[in-house]
Amino acid sequence: MSEKEKKEKIEEIINVLRLAQKDISKPIIVFIDDAYEPYIYSDNVINRSIFYDLHDLEEDIIPIKIDGITKEFLMYGGRIGFVTIGLKPNWVNSEEELDILKTEINNKLSGLIRTTISNSNHFYQSLIIKLFKDVGTDGLIKKRDKVKALLKARYEKINVELRKIKNSDISVDPNAGGFFVFVNLNPKKFRAKDFADHLLNKYKVGVIPIEKPNDNINGIRIAYCSIDLTQITEFVNRIKLALVDY
Repeated sequence: MSEKEKKEKIEEIINVLRLAQKDISKPIIVFIDDAYEPYIYSDNVINRSIFYDLHDLEEDIIPIKIDGITKEFLMYGGRIGFVTIGLKPNWVNSEEELDILKTEINNKLSGLIRTTISNSNHFYQSLIIKLFKDVGTDGLIKKRDKVKALLKARYEKINVELRKIKNSDISVDPNAGGFFVFVNLNPKKFRAKDFADHLLNKYKVGVIPIEKPNDNINGIRIAYCSIDLTQITEFVNRIKLALVDY
């Protein structure tokens, strides 16, 4: 996808939101999950956040950007993120009103945190601050790029191998990055949890089964981020065998 095509795709998304907002005459809140933004490996998708494009709109389309600093810097389980709300200039008439609005939003977000997770992990917050001070942003990104190159190779390999499975009872969700890939299973022939048990017990392959019948979801999540590049072919081959003798 060329840069022009990516820009056109963003404009297409924006136009859909504009028409919807005009039709209902009410604000539309758009949550943008950017925690995986650094881990996009395909050139055929939009590879940057659309938060800023939405923030520039005059319409009542309110973007809320969700980032995960520990995930973005490969600290799995750290669970430290932050929220950026795209405030509109016409909401306030002065800097004083803007400060009041920001204070109120912070109070609401603090209340939400207290009533859900109670408190964010202080250790990881301190660690992140120390890393930025000691290594710096450029240094951290440089170190991360080495891991990103490794993940990209695994992403490309797992998709190549999965495409070799000729079985109408499975399909792979479109994916362009991140750490996982999801394989859908025909619910008439496979129950995800039972298939995962079969894979583990007979083929020593671990996957995460997900079954949500009301949402028409039945499949397995594969964490290719944790599979050595040299083992991916054998990993997929075992899935192929399990599909046959399930």
